[in-house]
Amino acid sequence: MWLEDPSLLEKIGEWWSTFEVEGRASYVWWKKVKLLKDELKVWNVEVFGRIDLQIKKKLTEMSVIELKEEQGTVNEEDRVLKVELKSELDILVRMEAEGRSSMEA
Repeated sequence: MWLEDPSLLEKIGEWWSTFEVEGRASYVWWKKVKLLKDELKVWNVEVFGRIDLQIKKKLTEMSVIELKEEQGTVNEEDRVLKVELKSELDILVRMEAEGRSSMEA
């Protein structure tokens, strides 16, 4: 997920260079990694948002379209939107799974 964002490496370089830490080399490295982790958490929410909420919103939109299908009131625009929603949901679910697996590692 993060690695797919073209600005990530540039951001990491910017953040790393702004961290001012003094001490032994191992401590400086450890502290910078900790600060970087904090920056990545904030950046993740700002760039990708809360994936669980995005999934919930897409599922709600899908439910509305499926209800229209059951009632026989679905139109072509709804059908196109349903295909787009399925594609977006696939991406979001994959991103969520990648996030979970990286947190477990």
